[in-house]
Amino acid sequence: MSSSVRRSSRTGRSPSRRQSGAATSNNSASSSKTNAARGRVLRFDIGTQVLAEWEGSDKYYPATIVDNRGRYTVKFDGSNTTQRLLASQVILSKTPQGRSRTPPRQRQSSRTPTRSRSRSRSRSPARGSVGRNTKRKATKSIAKELEAVAAATPVSTKAPTESEVKKETTSATTKPDPVAASPSPVTNAPATPVSYGWADAFSLCITFFIMPGIPFLVNWIPRSDGDQFNWRLRWPSRWPTCQQLWDWQAFYMVLVWVSFQAGLALLPFGKVVEGLPLRDGTRLKYRINGFFAFLVSVAGFIWMCCYQKFAVEMVADKLLQLGTATAVLTFALCVLIFIKAKLEGTTSPSGSWFFDFFMGSELNPRIGDLDLKFFFICRPGLIGWIIIDFCLLSVHLKENDMTLSTPMILITAFQFCYVADALWWEENALVGIDTVNLGFGYVTAFACNVWVPFSYTLQNQYLIKNGPTNLSWYCYGGIVALNALGYVMYRSANNTKAQLRRDPNCIEVKDLEMMETSSGNKLIISGLWGMCHHPNYLGDLLMALSWCLLCGCNYSLPYYYFGSLLLILIDREREDWNRCHRKYGDDWLQYCQIVPWRLFPGFY
Repeated sequence: MSSSVRRSSRTGRSPSRRQSGAATSNNSASSSKTNAARGRVLRFDIGTQVLAEWEGSDKYYPATIVDNRGRYTVKFDGSNTTQRLLASQVILSKTPQGRSRTPPRQRQSSRTPTRSRSRSRSRSPARGSVGRNTKRKATKSIAKELEAVAAATPVSTKAPTESEVKKETTSATTKPDPVAASPSPVTNAPATPVSYGWADAFSLCITFFIMPGIPFLVNWIPRSDGDQFNWRLRWPSRWPTCQQLWDWQAFYMVLVWVSFQAGLALLPFGKVVEGLPLRDGTRLKYRINGFFAFLVSVAGFIWMCCYQKFAVEMVADKLLQLGTATAVLTFALCVLIFIKAKLEGTTSPSGSWFFDFFMGSELNPRIGDLDLKFFFICRPGLIGWIIIDFCLLSVHLKENDMTLSTPMILITAFQFCYVADALWWEENALVGIDTVNLGFGYVTAFACNVWVPFSYTLQNQYLIKNGPTNLSWYCYGGIVALNALGYVMYRSANNTKAQLRRDPNCIEVKDLEMMETSSGNKLIISGLWGMCHHPNYLGDLLMALSWCLLCGCNYSLPYYYFGSLLLILIDREREDWNRCHRKYGDDWLQYCQIVPWRLFPGFY
């Protein structure tokens, strides 16, 4: 889009004839008739009936112009929802006969010269000016082209509800896109893909078995040969019995743990903050006391071990049963949330109950003051991960004559600091994609409750009786340095992103070099965010690699965490790239020229 058209998009006015002729001359070789019609935006009066693009989707709905100063403010028919849109996001609606309903005064003021359909798009020097016949038929040509735009635009005959927003979804275990200030408000319905077909249904069917299956498999493989753990990567020689999978005591332990964490989350400790605005302008409130809950949980565990003689070996022996019980409770939770959303009428617009169940029917399901998605992302799984680590550390101490190995000490310390840091900066989770865009469904719930505590502790299980014994001090020093480098990148990048999204003018980010997009958002192109698109992903991967290196190189199974995280983040990065391309258009391609590396600088 030429500069003249961009200026007209910002102001809502048509470009002058000279500007329009220049735009046609510069872009005619690469623009289609539909795109040309979109570029010549008309000035709509207040009260004009139009078709307006629902922000974040590719669908147009009947709406009425209520304000035309700078950008168009439209009110969707049959709804109280209003949005401020660019001029290129608003087109004329059609009458039943297919004519555009443009007021006479508006038509007279919008005679922008265009070419007839029969003329070639490539212009020779001899055709440098617009012909008289084209000038006489300008209004008629514009009307025809706008009809072509409307005919080519997906239009819904129903008025949009507050839950009808169609955006893209992403994997259950991931993190935000390249930083953009002033994010678009969201409704209480999750973002859903623009289209949903058989390929999506097939992938969700696979996900149904992968989410609980992978943690079970990586925990069962070393146990499949009996009491002597065999960490060689292979297909299990036998499968567990029902007694090895299910235990009512484990079920009660998980139930008590989740209830205990919910009680801590509801205590009046910690500040109350507001999340990002919903599409109706309201903000949900959240109590930030995750670090308090973490300290109370760790102190309570130590008290039970020292004064109540809690058998920590029981947790290590019942990891499979605890995982099964957690999976059953998580599935029941997903069913209840799905039914709750159906009864309250807050389902997402995917049109498929199957998709709604997996990806979430509701963006922020709540029971009283407890936000279920925020709670399960930050509390039971993360804190449970550290409690399991402490149990495995105690077993390692008893198995090795009350001595601790250096790798076991380091990996427990690394993971303890990782979880403590996440809960210290718990407020930053409110601006992440998991909280802002993803609904709370099967995928997110299983990722947080089952994957995190029962597959991320695999290295600790391995180090109970195994681990490298011949590493020198400089090898350990290199591993510690690698973990520290990853942490600094991860935390610094996430803090910058969170600060920018909350307040683009805050002192922490005002000195950063930024690129402003046509939508008014800003992309950071300096510092860590100028090094690659996702420095926070890169920092997370460096920390994961340092944890796995503590297990040596004798077996590949302990490297499961790094491998799975790498695949997840690459997949998420590709989804983020496509979403940002749809959102920012040519501005995103310009950003990619400035910051060419997507994840690994110099490589990818």
